[in-house]
Amino acid sequence: MNKNQPKILPPKSSLQQLMNSLALVGLIGFVIFFLLKWPGLPDPVPRHFNGAGEPDAYGSKYIMMILPLLAIGMYLFFNFISKRPHTFNYPVPITEENAERQYTLALNMMSALCAGIILAFFYISWRTVAVVNQEASGLGWWFMPVFLLVTFLPIGIYLAKANKKS
Repeated sequence: MNKNQPKILPPKSSLQQLMNSLALVGLIGFVIFFLLKWPGLPDPVPRHFNGAGEPDAYGSKYIMMILPLLAIGMYLFFNFISKRPHTFNYPVPITEENAERQYTLALNMMSALCAGIILAFFYISWRTVAVVNQEASGLGWWFMPVFLLVTFLPIGIYLAKANKKS
């Protein structure tokens, strides 16, 4: 961390507002879904899926508590650090002139990652319940490529824009 980085908090971009709303709605929906479905789940449940999205390991239904708890923790953590963009590491030196742009780009990336990962966790839990209820056979072959895209696309876009002269 460069302690000389300007300590400003730029206004939220429309993308941040959209992604933050999506993350919050997704998180609330996830918690409600989990609270409604968890009591009726049998023991064991799928606890791991292979690369093709098929369950390949089973465990106690208590393992399913991990994803909603991680989602809540991640949402709180992302909101905490989003108020401190001056503490982030950046691929370019931060100056008074570029601080607002660089901070906004980084916060856009963080909000997109948060929303994408929360929705992915929700999907994994939803499909796990569907597998248990014999309504699905797994996550789907496409889950891993889409999850990787949701994770790495915001990072790639951020790096491309952050390194671009404006």
